[in-house]
Amino acid sequence: MIAEAENVEAIRDFFTQWWSVDELHETAAKATLTILSLIKRHQITDAEVQELEELMQQYMMMIDTIKPFARKEGDV
Repeated sequence: MIAEAENVEAIRDFFTQWWSVDELHETAAKATLTILSLIKRHQITDAEVQELEELMQQYMMMIDTIKPFARKEGDV
């Protein structure tokens, strides 16, 4: 129970001290555009594309998981 509370607090701290969910989504979008640009210019292998696709999927799953803990408008 204590470990779970500490995990929740760590997630809350992440959002209050680091980035908002919107900022995480913006970063993911920019990285995706860069990846797509590399793919279109054929400067990345199929294996590298697969690795980056998996990374982005994991990243988006992480955001969805921690989203309920994000600060709301007006929260301090």
